[in-house]
Amino acid sequence: MKEACAPWEWTGDLASLPQEVFVNKRARDKWANDPTTRWHFWCPYVGVNPRLRISGDDASEDSNPPLEQWCFAIDCDIQMTPDEAIKYAAAMKKPPTWFEWTFSNHGRFVWPFEASIKHPCRAFVKLMHERLGEFLELHMLPGIDKPALITPSRIFTNGARWTKLSDYQISQAELIGFSLKIVEKFNFVRKELGKASDIRKVAAECAKRYPRFAEWPGEFAEGTQGPSFWLPDSVSPKSAIVKPNGIYTFSASATKSFYGWAELVGAQFVEQTENNKMGGAVRDIYYDGQRYFYKDMAGRW
Repeated sequence: MKEACAPWEWTGDLASLPQEVFVNKRARDKWANDPTTRWHFWCPYVGVNPRLRISGDDASEDSNPPLEQWCFAIDCDIQMTPDEAIKYAAAMKKPPTWFEWTFSNHGRFVWPFEASIKHPCRAFVKLMHERLGEFLELHMLPGIDKPALITPSRIFTNGARWTKLSDYQISQAELIGFSLKIVEKFNFVRKELGKASDIRKVAAECAKRYPRFAEWPGEFAEGTQGPSFWLPDSVSPKSAIVKPNGIYTFSASATKSFYGWAELVGAQFVEQTENNKMGGAVRDIYYDGQRYFYKDMAGRW
């Protein structure tokens, strides 16, 4: 949506709208969902399929999770005027750039990014926004709609009344710094991000497949940081972080932020490594259908 038109650049004819959309939420929702409605609606995210809206919280194969984010947007669920918004912003060290006055005369504050950021999954987005108060002074804004804040599928109706509050823009360095704090706290071991594998064996396979893997500084282990060696155009020596089931990257040349081991070394390699591990675990165990038999230290059953 941002590429087509930034929300604050769009001008709509408020006088052409039915008056009930300004005073009745049910009427407003009905109008917004009417296929004949022609208006501007926007979202801080772009999905895996950029032509479709962000889907809900399900993780089904046909869902469209958020892939990329270009701003923080904070809804304040109380009556607020632009003059009040100016006062709130003036007291903040990292003030919002824009204030959107909604149809219900509530406030929406927007912080655009210098460069968009990519997310590995919905759960990561949720954790980042749950902890957003550690990065922005959200405690200085009244009536924040917290459920909306952590729901990436939320679509905003353009209020068509925008006030610029500051020239501040969240820099790429600031955003990456905050994201890394979330990466440290986030549990990447989840179904949608792929299987964990033996990192030592993965390292050996990466060394065979990627010449730039030789640039990895020191041990290749969970939590270590190095270059995004599988991306030809990536130049940062510290843009990738090893996780049990893959690598998180904030390289600008990456098409996404998380690459599972199956993508980097092949699904067959990951599957075979897991099978070997499971087979080794039961190698000295025999089950006759009723009882388990184990070998002792002398090799006797």
